[in-house]
Amino acid sequence: MIPEAHKQLMESEEYVQEILFPLAIIAAKLIYSRYFSKEAKRCAGKSGWFRSRCITAARVAAMAAQIKELNKHKNKCKTVKKKEDCSQRIETKIAKLKSQRHKLAIKLVGYKYKALELSRKAKAKEGKPA
Repeated sequence: MIPEAHKQLMESEEYVQEILFPLAIIAAKLIYSRYFSKEAKRCAGKSGWFRSRCITAARVAAMAAQIKELNKHKNKCKTVKKKEDCSQRIETKIAKLKSQRHKLAIKLVGYKYKALELSRKAKAKEGKPA
């Protein structure tokens, strides 16, 4: 059972604006930083554009984890009296993250084409057909 004082707090606008939304953002940023640092450790031995590609892939994966965390918090908006305001604010943040992730994914595809081009050039130097 939820005490009456907690119910009143959850129904107030201050709960959404000053507790739930900032808590969701902080949790998502923590997930991003933990996930990114774990993924970026794999890039330690690489250099040049190989490292850039690896770090970009780590950022894309970390953003996906961040979006997943925000979606979890968006589901918590169902318990609040002003559901629309709560879910709209989180949805706006998710849309921004998806846009950033899409830009990074396009950059990542460019790195893959560069890798293919370098591979073909290396094979051509060796005299092997591409």
